[in-house]
Amino acid sequence: MESLYIDARLNHKGLFRLVGPAQTLVQVNGRFELKNSSVETKLCQHVHFLSERGFRDAKAVVHSIWQNPLQRLSFPSIIFY
Repeated sequence: MESLYIDARLNHKGLFRLVGPAQTLVQVNGRFELKNSSVETKLCQHVHFLSERGFRDAKAVVHSIWQNPLQRLSFPSIIFY
């Protein structure tokens, strides 16, 4: 979760860079596919991470943090988003 905040804030400053493998394994409509790494695949990884941990609307949480990187959120406000 911390890396999402860091990624969003770096992106806000124009400093975000993708680091890691050139391709990422993602699940699309129940099938696994190898996709080129991009900001979108990175955000999907964050959504997946939160979804696997029981967040009700992980996509909305990730979208909110990415679009509003300077917004301060408490842990309870993220969990009950």
